[in-house]
Amino acid sequence: MIRLRAQATLTAHGLACDDPARDVVASAVAATERPFSVPAHATLMREIFADKAPRRLDRLSELAIVAAGAAMRAAKLDAFAAERAGVFFATGQGNFSGTMGFLDKLHQKGARLASPIEFPNLVISAPAGSLSFQFGFKGEVFALNQGRLSGLHAVCVAAEALRSRRLDVALVAGAEEHSVGRTRSAELLNRSEVVLGEGAAALILDRAPEGEDDGIRVAGVAMNGLGASDGLVSAAKSCLEQAETAGVELVVTHPRHTHALQKFVAQSGAAIVSLCDRVGELDVRNLIEAAWAAAKIRRGEARRVLVLDADEDSGAAAVLLALGR
Repeated sequence: MIRLRAQATLTAHGLACDDPARDVVASAVAATERPFSVPAHATLMREIFADKAPRRLDRLSELAIVAAGAAMRAAKLDAFAAERAGVFFATGQGNFSGTMGFLDKLHQKGARLASPIEFPNLVISAPAGSLSFQFGFKGEVFALNQGRLSGLHAVCVAAEALRSRRLDVALVAGAEEHSVGRTRSAELLNRSEVVLGEGAAALILDRAPEGEDDGIRVAGVAMNGLGASDGLVSAAKSCLEQAETAGVELVVTHPRHTHALQKFVAQSGAAIVSLCDRVGELDVRNLIEAAWAAAKIRRGEARRVLVLDADEDSGAAAVLLALGR
């Protein structure tokens, strides 16, 4: 059984872990109020790492490390073999602001003055490496960049690594930063009315001991290359088949997918929920939604929650979280 040990999210209102007394949704950013106001992370870094806070990190890595540090602290993992602990980092845009700044300098000053210190932070895998180094995970390290499916894709790949017993522990983290480049892209795509979000989420997954029924489990994962209408329903049904259940209480997805899921929701009796009005638009939003779903289950407000999303270029994906067996 794949078990979700802990989760944490970092949004404009600060850090939220899996403490049942705290509401992850209430801690998420209200997009209409403070869309880009993520607080200074230095305080959070000191809180998590004391005097061992990493230095010279790009903003994207910092977002991911703060969320992952909170999740690791909440998980209270026993001793584990570093070689069997893996990192799965998801991002849709990567270090956009750093890349734009680097390219601007390159264009204005020429290649001879390109900064060799800045460049390593621009590759998509930089935050994955930082997470691996910071937490001592020496197993598989993946950086997943699949548009809007990046977050759920990371969960699916991590779950497969645990199911196949290649790993004992998996850190799944995702982050997206606000940047001038993202705003400019939205405007060029005539999406200026969309409120862009920023934030990070982290999940700690492992394999529960045989016979242990308590806790939250990853009951089903699915990915496919189908279009949104067919792909979402196919992914949802695949998750329910894996979990050997026909019922789900909540479906968390983007409002744009509501129409495609109407028949499935009617048959399953589930309610559709969206967090877009609270976290804004960001490609790893669905990983924040998975963390929120886990918090709902921990508080006893739901037993089975399905997180669904689709990307025009990559297909559809789903993750089903459930309480016990």
